[in-house]
Amino acid sequence: MKYVIKHPQQLSPLLKALRTKAGFSQAKVAAKLGVTHQAVSALERHPEKATLDRLMRFLGAMDVDIVLQSRPQRQSDELTSHPVEW
Repeated sequence: MKYVIKHPQQLSPLLKALRTKAGFSQAKVAAKLGVTHQAVSALERHPEKATLDRLMRFLGAMDVDIVLQSRPQRQSDELTSHPVEW
């Protein structure tokens, strides 16, 4: 299944849903990764604070990949009307 993430706030519920869909408890994911249950809980609650390495390990434990995809080309006037926050 494909999930489009546009805001960091979307990650938390998605990570929990992916874990439960895979049939894993937080404790089971923690055991697979060799971390504490609290570490998995913290990652699910605040994934925006996790390193990319930790996020990728968490997703890998559930056989989920990160795929980056270019957006369709926008018109030049659209680029100025919607500034990207850095």
